Amino acid sequence: MKCNIVILTQSPLSKAPRVVKEANALVKQGYAISIFSIWYSDAVVQLDRSLISNKINYLPGVDLRNKNSFRVFYLRSINKISRYLVRFLKLQTRHALGYGYKTYLKRLVKENADLYIGHEEMSLPLIIDLKKKNKKAVFDFEDFHSEDLLPKDRRYRPISLLESYEKEVLFKADLTYTTSKEMANAFTLKYKCNIPQVIYNSFEYSEISHVESVENSLVWISQIIGPGRGLELLFEALSFVKQLISVHLIGENKLPFEIIKDIPKNVKIVFHDSILPTKIPQYLTQFDLGIAFEDQLPISRDFTITNKVFHYFNSGIGILATCTNGQNEIKKLVPEAVELVERNPKQIALLIDQLLSDRSRIKKMKKASLTAGKTLFNYTNELNKLTTLIENVISN
Repeated sequence: MKCNIVILTQSPLSKAPRVVKEANALVKQGYAISIFSIWYSDAVVQLDRSLISNKINYLPGVDLRNKNSFRVFYLRSINKISRYLVRFLKLQTRHALGYGYKTYLKRLVKENADLYIGHEEMSLPLIIDLKKKNKKAVFDFEDFHSEDLLPKDRRYRPISLLESYEKEVLFKADLTYTTSKEMANAFTLKYKCNIPQVIYNSFEYSEISHVESVENSLVWISQIIGPGRGLELLFEALSFVKQLISVHLIGENKLPFEIIKDIPKNVKIVFHDSILPTKIPQYLTQFDLGIAFEDQLPISRDFTITNKVFHYFNSGIGILATCTNGQNEIKKLVPEAVELVERNPKQIALLIDQLLSDRSRIKKMKKASLTAGKTLFNYTNELNKLTTLIENVISN
């Protein structure tokens, strides 16, 4: 058995696919893996356990399941009060980032792991305190936490405190890594630190059967089908599309009717239920183009390469994306598979019509995408890179 690694996060694992992917991959490499998170309910914990290998220990950093207990009431109240203190008195404490910090830290220290891997914002101060106790600790900057909300949503968020935590982790952790070169460069530019390593949030390639495309089809996938995810721009553009097309939306539907009520008759909207991760590559391969209309605000979103983009590569379909820094990065890496467009509905509609009317171009995009999914964006490569980095930290 290799070394004992503890992964710490705060979201349910069903909302943290990068954590799940990392843990399942590392346990296959022979590491003893434990995941600590915040437990919210028995049902959520049961779902979380179903997503990870039975060789992984899944433990509560903080247990909030007993909603009637005074302790849970106290922890939730402290968090709520702390967020209001940020909003109204500009008083920033780590309690605004999550629940039960001292309990969580005590349980982590008790594990005495060979390495700790932090995810999400509450883990920033935890990693700092673990380093103060001479523990080997690294951090995965999946997001730019101090820059991941729009201005109206930042009022309850301790931004200055997050910035100080980010800077200290970037300088003191044994290793930091993030999800794109653009994100890594952004951290270096802001904090004048050494550039973090890059571990793309890609997926392990598995063979898929080629099927006939649903001709003139677009697809969009996420956990939630809802506002603020680029769909408003897509629907606005669809009003200018001239061809007969179908648009397939995959995920839990929380889309207000007002957003889709004016869709023209030449456009068919098809909603699909969420799909098991193992089924996604085969399911997506039937469509022509995957849509990734990300915004440049908040700043974190501009540097991110979202999961959906890597799902499209994994499935071998062409990608139509907006011009964010993160998506420009993948365009440079796989230019034949990706078409970038400005956030202009008429320009988007024109490009959709042009692409879907040229079947040879769609075929070339799909071929380039599949090749990238098998090679450049195969998570096996990222895992090998991550394993090497981890081994270097543990052995030094």
